[in-house]
Parts: sequence; C-alpha cells; structure tokens
Amino acid sequence: MVYTTLILTCFIVALVITLLLAISYKMTQKHFKGIRSWMVSVATNFVSLMGFLSVFSANHLYIIMISSILLVVSMFFLVIGIDRFLDKFRHHYDLYVLLLISTIYIVYFSMIAFDRSLLTAGLSFSIGYICLRGGINLIMPNHPIRYSNRLVLSMFIFLMSISSFVRGVNSFNVDVTMVDNLAINELDYVLIFIFYLSFTLLAVQFNLLINQRLLEKTSIEEMKFRAVFDKSPLAMMMGSYDKEVILDLNDEFIKQLGFSKEEMIGKKFNQLTIFDKLIKDKTLQAFLEEHSRLVNSEVPVYKKDGEIMHALLSVSTIHNKIDNFFVITLSDITKIHQLKEILHRYAHYDQLTELPNRRMFVKHFDQMKADQKSFVIATIDLDDFKKINDRFGHDMGDQVLKSIANRLKTHLDQNDLVARYGGDEFILILDYQDDLMLLEQKVKKMLELIQDEFEISGQKFNINSSAGYAIYNVHGTELKDLMKKADDAMYRIKNAGKNSIKKYEEIN
Repeated sequence: MVYTTLILTCFIVALVITLLLAISYKMTQKHFKGIRSWMVSVATNFVSLMGFLSVFSANHLYIIMISSILLVVSMFFLVIGIDRFLDKFRHHYDLYVLLLISTIYIVYFSMIAFDRSLLTAGLSFSIGYICLRGGINLIMPNHPIRYSNRLVLSMFIFLMSISSFVRGVNSFNVDVTMVDNLAINELDYVLIFIFYLSFTLLAVQFNLLINQRLLEKTSIEEMKFRAVFDKSPLAMMMGSYDKEVILDLNDEFIKQLGFSKEEMIGKKFNQLTIFDKLIKDKTLQAFLEEHSRLVNSEVPVYKKDGEIMHALLSVSTIHNKIDNFFVITLSDITKIHQLKEILHRYAHYDQLTELPNRRMFVKHFDQMKADQKSFVIATIDLDDFKKINDRFGHDMGDQVLKSIANRLKTHLDQNDLVARYGGDEFILILDYQDDLMLLEQKVKKMLELIQDEFEISGQKFNINSSAGYAIYNVHGTELKDLMKKADDAMYRIKNAGKNSIKKYEEIN
C-alpha cells in the first residue's frame, strides 16, 4: 500500500509541477528569465521518475541509466533556472564538470559493472551537491527578490539536498528483498518521498513567487503609466475597445476641453460631442472595429462651450487578456491651425479685396477641368479707372476696388469663381449650361453691379466696365489660351465704345 501510494503521489506531484510551471511560463515568458529552465527541469524529472517506476524488462538497465542521467540533468536545470530568475548569470563550471563525471559514473555502474549501491550513492551525492549549490545561491545577498521569499525557497532546496545526501549514505544498506528500481530499502522510500515533496513545495513556492513578481512588475508599470497619463501636458483619454466606453481622463483633458470626469467616464463614444466630426464621417467607428492605430491625425475637437479646438489626435492600443484598451492623446494645435489658415490666405487670396488670387484661380480651373465641367473664362476691366487714382489718390482707388469685389462675390453661383488678376482687372470662371443668353445676362448683371453708384468717404462714383469671355472646349482647353481670347474680346469692346460684353467668336 505504501509503495502504491508513493508511486501515485510522485506521479501527481510531477504532473502538477509541470502544469503549474507551464502556465507560469505562458503568462510570464516575456517578463522573467529562468522559467524555461524550470520547465526543462520538471519535464526531465517527470521522464526520469516514470523510468524508475517502470516494470522490469529486458532493457531495464538501460532504463535505469537513462533515468539516472535525466534526474541529474533535471537538478542541473533547476539551479540554472533559479540563477536566471534571480538575474544572476553565474558561471557553472563545477556543475558542468559534475554533470560530465556523473554521466560517466552512471553509465559505468549501470551498464559495465552494475552495482546498485554505488550507482545510487553517486547519483544521490551528485544531486545533493547540485541542490546545495542552488540553495547557497538563493541566500546570497544582492538579489532583487525579498530575503524572506528566498529563504523559503532555499529551505526546500536544502531539504532536497539533505535527503539526497542521506540517501547516498543509506544506499550501502541494500535490502535484497526489494525488487523495484525506485528504492533499495524502506528508508529509501521515505527519503524519496521527502525529496519529491520538497520538490513539489519548491515548485508551488516558485509559482507564487512568479505571480508576486508579476504583480509587482504590473504595479510598477501601472504607476509609471499613471504618472505619464496624469501629469502629461497633453490631453489624454483612456477607453475600452470591447465596451466602447470612456474609462478615464487626465487633468489636462479637463483643463483644455472643459469637461469633468463625471460628464465623460462611462459614456459611449457615439454619445460624445467632442468627436462629432469623427462620428459623422465614421472615422471613429472604423477605428473601433479595426483596432487600428492613429498617429498625429489632425481633427477638430469640440469643447464643452462649443468652441472648436484643432488637435493632433494619436491613438495607442493596449491589449491584455481581460480587455483591450486605447489611449487617445490630443495635442492642441489651434494656434498653428490659425497660422496655417493665415498663410493659406496669403498664398491664395488677394490681400486688398480678399478675392482669390491667380494661384487659387488656376487651382479652380484645373479642378473644373478635371471634373469635366462646362464653363467660360470671362475678364472684366474697369473703364477709365486710372482717372479715379489720379484724381482721388490710390487709397480711394483701393476702397473702390474692395467695394466692387464685395458686389461681385454676391452674384456667384456654386461653381463660379471671381479673382483679382491684377490692377483693376477681374477674371471669372462661370458655370455654362449651353445657354448664351443666360450667360450674358449673368455677366451683364455683374457690369450693372459695378455701374451702380458708389459713395466712399463722402465721394460718389459711377464706374463703367467692359467684359469679354471665351468658352471652354469651344474656344480652347488651356487657361492661357482662353484668357488671351477673353482679353481680346474685352479689348475689342473697349475700343468699340466700352461698357458692354462680347464673346470671342464675334471678333472678325
């Protein structure tokens, strides 16, 4: 009964240790070293144990030899695993030498000159020394693990070492009535049981230690994250992918956008007004579905008071076995955005009249051409505008140009564009629907708007203007050519009496 109980106990012990260490390795292989060596130690110990427990066969000496070597190898990897787990990479020259000598010794006394007492003694003393070495390594100072935890581990290893040394001494007292490969007498059973019980407790303690270190490491990483998250000069928000809710905000987010934590935490993304534009164009929905990563994407964000804050939005993902999280970072670039708008206006708009300039006009032409729209190019030149500058000065002339620009802007359809091309000349792109009468009515209306009386600084003005136009795809397809033909038509009408409109085709 004792024999059967011991076999089952050893089998369960080896199996439990293997499963515990396999689970620990799967959970922490990216965090701690040494666990793989422990798994190798348990696996080889398990195979060795099964070998010793196997029934007699014709090749039982081979089984004894292999099982004995594997047991020594198992203890060797146990010590290696301890050192690596403790971040102590020592040289183990003595253990390598011992492993080689033990292998030769085991082969000799199991296959060449079989002697069970000497075989058991050599095997036990080798294991005892290896365990002793591992226990000493544990109690050495300057370890990252608390001394109390190392003391518990070393206690189990020393117990394994003592039981091995005692077993070595006991090996010379062979009970000839014992016929199995595991023990040589009744005391040997007890010593083996103590050895494997200590090994079991060691593995359990080792797993507890792994979990403790993992919790400590997780706690430290969480503290670092909280420090960065809470004290960041950027607005930050953390949420859950799976639940699609907001989990936390940092102080800068509250300061910049005006929302409190109570107003945001627990809300669904589609309930947030700050990301209205992202929700409407489904950018946020695609991000949540794909768990994608965004870096410095410029987006408008709505503050609590309705004001728009232009921000660079970056999203980092955090995956674990419990949930998938993301962290949104918002970098306020409102001032930069405003500066960009100012620079854009300088580059694309006339500073006096605030009408599009030549560059903007060319872009609009290219877009109309790419969209295969039907349109005309028209030029309008003010008649005798030089007289206003000469009589009233250029400042008054500039005010007149601004007033004319404001009038022209009010008479444009969706695809139309009016630009100041220089001096007192305006150039237009007008939508054309193959109706010359309707087109000329629109241009004449613009000439009438210009002709209406101005009153600036107490001075009244009546200004006439002349216009010419050329039709895209009829008179040409290139801007330079169409503008030349529109100018030709305009100057022809100026020479004919001014204050009218003419199409290029009518020039003979």
